[in-house]
Amino acid sequence: MPRRYWQKTIYHEGLGKYKLIKGETKKEVELKANLQAHQWDLQWNEMNSKKLERERRLEERERRIEEIRIENEKKKQEIINRRILVEEQLSKAEKLTSSANIKINNIRNFLRDSLKIRLFNFDELKDETEFNDPKPLKSIPHNEEDLKKEPSLEDFKPGISLFDKLIERISKNRIDLLNKIAEEKYLKAVGIYNTKKNENKFAEQKYNDEFKKWEEKKQDFYNKRSEKNNLIDKKKELYELKNPEIVIEFINSVLSKIHLPISFKLNFSIDFNKENSIIILDFRLPLIDEIPKIREVKYDKSKNIFNEIYLSDAELKGLYDDFLYQIALAITNIIYKTDKSETIESVVYNGWIETIDNRTGKNITCCILSLQTVREQFLLLNLEKILPKECFRGLRGISSSKLHMLTPIAPILQINKNDKRFISSYEVMKDLDESINIAAIDWQDFEHLIREIFEKEFSQDGGEVKVTQSSRDGGVDAVAFDPDPLRGGKIIIQAKRYTNIVGVSAVRDLYGTVIKEGAIKGILVTTADYGAEAYKYANSLPLTLLNGPNLLHLLNKHGHKAKIDLKEAKLLIEEQKNN
Repeated sequence: MPRRYWQKTIYHEGLGKYKLIKGETKKEVELKANLQAHQWDLQWNEMNSKKLERERRLEERERRIEEIRIENEKKKQEIINRRILVEEQLSKAEKLTSSANIKINNIRNFLRDSLKIRLFNFDELKDETEFNDPKPLKSIPHNEEDLKKEPSLEDFKPGISLFDKLIERISKNRIDLLNKIAEEKYLKAVGIYNTKKNENKFAEQKYNDEFKKWEEKKQDFYNKRSEKNNLIDKKKELYELKNPEIVIEFINSVLSKIHLPISFKLNFSIDFNKENSIIILDFRLPLIDEIPKIREVKYDKSKNIFNEIYLSDAELKGLYDDFLYQIALAITNIIYKTDKSETIESVVYNGWIETIDNRTGKNITCCILSLQTVREQFLLLNLEKILPKECFRGLRGISSSKLHMLTPIAPILQINKNDKRFISSYEVMKDLDESINIAAIDWQDFEHLIREIFEKEFSQDGGEVKVTQSSRDGGVDAVAFDPDPLRGGKIIIQAKRYTNIVGVSAVRDLYGTVIKEGAIKGILVTTADYGAEAYKYANSLPLTLLNGPNLLHLLNKHGHKAKIDLKEAKLLIEEQKNN
């Protein structure tokens, strides 16, 4: 009997190999097949590992090449960005240096630059604006030509020919029906006609009313403008007549428009002596710390920082001193050049500083230079070519040799705010409480109370309030002096301890007093209230009307309370009269 063999063909897909396995037993064949398959798997895995390694190395190489390329690009961009940054920073340094030089040069040339300032005059104060409210448009809804002829019944009667009548085709009933339809059409046409006429009439009336209001508004606008401009003309006349208040107001307006080449708020006080035509100007000066110190800005490439190079101590002090002399000469020149009517014959300029006394640590105010000039002598100077300090000395100005030392000197002349009408004041507010009816207190107490209230209001900005004599000469109960260069000047205050409505005549009187005194504003205070005409009159003028509730609010604002009972006040005042 022939010998039996077992066999099996195996195949490896990855290697593409196959093999016939033979054996005497099935188990032997399976064992050989598994062993061969395992060997093929090892061979296949080894081939795959080498392939994967080659691929990995290739990918790693490509990745590294890309990283190097990106890194190189980044370095190139950083170099470009660095170059751009350096150029920008260098440009910025140049601009900062240029700006610093401009600031310093503006200080050095302040006097010469001030000679180019367009001079201020009274005419510039005038209001030249035109009334620009649009004129009402006339809009009529229906054409007037179409409404000239009224509808007529004849226009709507039916047309019946003679032939129709002769042949009697149209009966009487038919004719009556046509006539009725014609009448209805006529009545409808009349209604439409009348409606259109009324609509046109209403539109015409509306236009006339709007046009009338527009004309009144226009006239009121030009009346107020004319009133303001007439007031300016009046002020100009008073200025030429050497009215002190008007002269002070005008010069204050002139100087308020001046801009120093540093960040510095102007602050000054003015007085005018009519008898000798002298202007006295107390002018607050900047401190040396307010002068720009940067001379140049350099850019450090290695550290990417800006280095500021400052004026030397000697340069800064010299610049500061020269600037203060320039201010004195420039301000004096502007006053003379603006004074076209030659009202001012002499100017006294006092330069003041506010600083801290190093010995006491307290705030002090002192004058460090003073200059008096005469118009004829000063206007002969060629200010474009002078040396400020030498010119100041040549005009016999007074100051220490080194202004930056802030050495106090005695002013040549000082402002005197004394007024013979002013009297000593006394306190009233401290005795007030909610039981006190200020509408019934003594009128002198009331005036001093008003002085106290406004003194608290104005004292915050260095203002001062004075009460006049009991005669109330010229309609002035109190006067406030506001030192602010923008608001600055005299403010007239009138106190009305009234129990009835204050009429427009009192407001007109106040405005007349404001003009007469050359004040910048008037304030009327009453315990009662004002009529509509009074409010309307004060609306466009430099007047403030304060009624009873406003007065109580001011008291409360400064920590005091009282009451206003007009009925009670009337009874109390009546009893006092009877007694």
